[in-house]
Amino acid sequence: MNLRGCESLTELPDFSGIPNLKELDLSDCKSLVEVPDFVGFLRNLVTLNVDRCSNLIMFPRKINLKSVETISVSYCKLEEFSEVGEEMGSLTNLDLSGTYIKNLHSSITKLIGLEKLKLLNCQNLTTLPYNIYELQNLKVLDVSRCSKLATFPKVPIRMDSLRQLFLASSDIRELDESIGNLIGLEKLFLSLCKNLTTLPCSIYRLQNLEKLYLYNCSKLVRFPTNTNILNVYGCSLSLPKLRSLSIRGCGLSDCDFLMTLDCWETLYFLDLSFNNFVSLPACITKCVNLRWFYLEGCKRLLEVPELPPNLEDCESRQKFWKLSNPGAVIEAASPSSEDHHPNSGNCQILEL
Repeated sequence: MNLRGCESLTELPDFSGIPNLKELDLSDCKSLVEVPDFVGFLRNLVTLNVDRCSNLIMFPRKINLKSVETISVSYCKLEEFSEVGEEMGSLTNLDLSGTYIKNLHSSITKLIGLEKLKLLNCQNLTTLPYNIYELQNLKVLDVSRCSKLATFPKVPIRMDSLRQLFLASSDIRELDESIGNLIGLEKLFLSLCKNLTTLPCSIYRLQNLEKLYLYNCSKLVRFPTNTNILNVYGCSLSLPKLRSLSIRGCGLSDCDFLMTLDCWETLYFLDLSFNNFVSLPACITKCVNLRWFYLEGCKRLLEVPELPPNLEDCESRQKFWKLSNPGAVIEAASPSSEDHHPNSGNCQILEL
C-alpha cells in the first residue's frame, strides 16, 4: 500500500483486516503523528517505510513482524523504538537515522538476521546496547554524526560478520582493546571524531581491514605500532590488506608506525596531510601500488625519501615537482617566494 506523500494524513485506518499486506509506504506523510500498535503485528508485512514523517513521535510499543525484511523510520521526531518480539528473524535492514532516540531496547539482539543497522545523525543517541555483539549477522553499523555518542561497547567475543563500522563525527574518546575482536572488519571510519585521543594496539588484529579513515581527529596524539600480532606462520602482520589510509589533520609528529605496516603491495591511497612530521620513512617507496599520496600542509617536513614509482594524480607529485634525488630536503618558503612551484604550498625542493 503506497501512501507516500499524503501530507494531510493524520492517522491510519486499521489495516489488521488486510492479512496479506506486504508493503506499507508512509514516507513523507508530514502530518502523521503516530504509527499505531496494530502495525507491529502485520505478520505478512515485508517492507515498512516511514521516512521523513516530520511530525511522527509514536511507533508501536512492540513489533513482532514475522515476515518483515526492511524497516525504515528515518528523519522523524521518534524518541523511542519498539521492543522487539521473538519472531523478527527475517529483518535484515533497520534504518533509524535522523530520529531523536537516545538508546535502543536491549531486545534489539533478537534481530538475529539483521545485516544493516543505520543510526546516522541521531543527535540524542548516547549509548549502544552493551550486547550488540550478539547480532552475529550484522555487516554494517553506521552511527556517524551521533554527536553525543561517547563510547563504543566492548566486544568480548569474536565477531566476524561486521564488515563496515562508521563512527565518524561522533563523540568517541577511545576504542576499547576488544575492538580487535571485530576480525571481519573491512572499513573503519573515525573521521572528525575530534575527542578521539588514542587507538588501541589491538587494531592490528583487524587483519581484513581495507580502509581506515581518521581525517581531522585533531586530538589523536599517536598512532599505535604493532608489537606482537602473528600469523599462522609466526610472522608479524600489520594490517596486511589495508588499501586506503587517511590520518589527515591529526597533528601527529611521529610516523614510525608506517615502518611496521605490511600493506606495501595493497596500499593505493595514503593521506598524511596537515601533520607535524619532520621526515618520512624510506619504506614509503615500497608502496609499489600507491596511486594517490597527499602531504598538503606538512609545514615541518624537511626530508622526503624516494617516492613510490606508480603515483598518479596526487598532491605529492605537485608539491615535490619532478623529485629526482632521493633524500632531497624541503625548506620552508615565504609566501612571496617566486622560485617554488605554484602548487607546492609553502615548500620548495632543494637539490643536494
